[in-house]
Amino acid sequence: EKITRSILEKMKKAGFVSRNKYLKPALNCSAGMQTKFGTKPKNLAILTKVFFETFKNTANLAINILPYEDFTYDYVEGEINEEYKKLTGEDFPFDKVRMNEMHFEYTEALGKSNLVDMKKITIKEKIENLDDDFTCFNFSTAIIDTPMPRIFVKADGTVYACPCFGHSDNPGNIHKNSVYELLEKINKNNLFKIVKESGLKTLYKIVSQKDKDVGKIKIPVSLSICKTCKALRNPTWIKKQKFY
Repeated sequence: EKITRSILEKMKKAGFVSRNKYLKPALNCSAGMQTKFGTKPKNLAILTKVFFETFKNTANLAINILPYEDFTYDYVEGEINEEYKKLTGEDFPFDKVRMNEMHFEYTEALGKSNLVDMKKITIKEKIENLDDDFTCFNFSTAIIDTPMPRIFVKADGTVYACPCFGHSDNPGNIHKNSVYELLEKINKNNLFKIVKESGLKTLYKIVSQKDKDVGKIKIPVSLSICKTCKALRNPTWIKKQKFY
């Protein structure tokens, strides 16, 4: 707890909240496969306790669970509640903490280790397998009811059009451009607008009309929907990838 408090206090002094004039910042903590031996439910309970003691309601906290063997979402949910009770005498504040269950998606390291399904499918099959009403989490109001676009701002001020920052467009930097200018650039991006208003299936139809070969490209079945979206917006990128 002492180490956690020290880290969060340093974040507070550095302006984690005070320097965000227009946006409510969030801290995302991942636990599961990649941290199996280092992250215990007790540690997550400590983080939650100290986080709200430090930031109150001026920032959001999210815990992303990547299930691995016996480290399941249900296990973490039950254990974190018990550990939080031991620390505070109260139930874990599930209404204040966004708990997400993440799923294995292709990365080169996971592919080499055979920890993900490496069966290949085409981009066309990937898109056709989506439900007709599929909505990317970035545009879903059922999961998170917040204004859109939901931009991602890195510590250096770089802005991305959606939280999947590595696979979305960068309209500029918040230290060099006004928020209004950045949001206008995002909203005027035609491909982004298609995904937002009509979904990936419509985006695929439009892109495949211009590049008939894009749907034939084979990708791991576990490739994330974010990377699939990037592949449609930037076919040249996906054609250069080597999948193990």
